[in-house]
Amino acid sequence: MKTIKFIKSISVVFFLFVCFNTNAQKLTQSQKIKENNRVRVYSFEELDNIQLSFQEGMLEMELTSELEEEYINVIVAYIGKIARLDDLDKAYTKEEISNAFLVYINKINTEVRLLLNENQYRVHIENFGAIERSISLRLSNLP
Repeated sequence: MKTIKFIKSISVVFFLFVCFNTNAQKLTQSQKIKENNRVRVYSFEELDNIQLSFQEGMLEMELTSELEEEYINVIVAYIGKIARLDDLDKAYTKEEISNAFLVYINKINTEVRLLLNENQYRVHIENFGAIERSISLRLSNLP
């Protein structure tokens, strides 16, 4: 049961990283404009690797079902916002994107810190820190 719930939770995180809609014909005009302004920072293969790494880190944390759900909810709440920082329609500068990204990461870490014990939080910082560094590197390479 926990494995199925875990897979569903990770699928949500993966979906937010991908941020794409496969059925563009059903999009409103506003949604179509938003979709056209999306910037793809990672390939699908890279996203798969990120997802697997995140999964492994979560397994290492040994979270209860309830705690896992709370943890995923915090991550998901901010990943969607982070994924849209570099959209073309926002016209943020690299510095604005970087600053907003750091704000979201700090919010994630602050909220997660309240949920996890010392060891779980240490694993979170290691696991999510790798993702954070990867995103920071990609964002710094944007035009």
